[in-house]
Amino acid sequence: MWSPRLLALTLLCSSVAAQTPAGFSPAASAQLRVVYGSKAVNPPGTSFTKAETASMPVFGVNDNLSGTYLFVMIDLDVTLNALQNRQRGGTKQNLLHAMIQDVKPSGKTSADGFQILSSTATGPTAYLGPSPPANQPAHRYTFLLFEQPANFAVPTGQRQVLNQRIGFDMTTFSQQAGLAMPLYGNFLNVTG
Repeated sequence: MWSPRLLALTLLCSSVAAQTPAGFSPAASAQLRVVYGSKAVNPPGTSFTKAETASMPVFGVNDNLSGTYLFVMIDLDVTLNALQNRQRGGTKQNLLHAMIQDVKPSGKTSADGFQILSSTATGPTAYLGPSPPANQPAHRYTFLLFEQPANFAVPTGQRQVLNQRIGFDMTTFSQQAGLAMPLYGNFLNVTG
């Protein structure tokens, strides 16, 4: 039998760890603050429209960072056309929506106290706003912030995937690029 204290602790721990969608790897337990216009992705999994997410969001953290970071945004729910989908066994593909390197503290703080992060870089993969088809359920878009290794470069074996965007595998990329687990994460849902 669950005591009220144990139940409260379990719920608190599960909400703290739920910054990325259930089952997604690599998971992040600290929240990346993501804001489109004046609308924040809070709590994780908040719903947005395509129009609201057309431009690159502002993002930040509730900590004082001083290093260099890599920002990644991935659509977890891309389905291919019917023939391609049957050939691949009905599986979904990831689509890379952004990979921005050289992210650093901007020296600015948001009205609610978050340290805003920014980059003068627009890549290696520039921001592509969400655009799920109207005839599909909402797509989950996951945001991750990694510590960027010194002398970071896209691994040779990943360049084509980053250019094509479709079929991006975060775990494989992380291993080949020498990334540790993400420091921060968040996700939203967008309906077509």
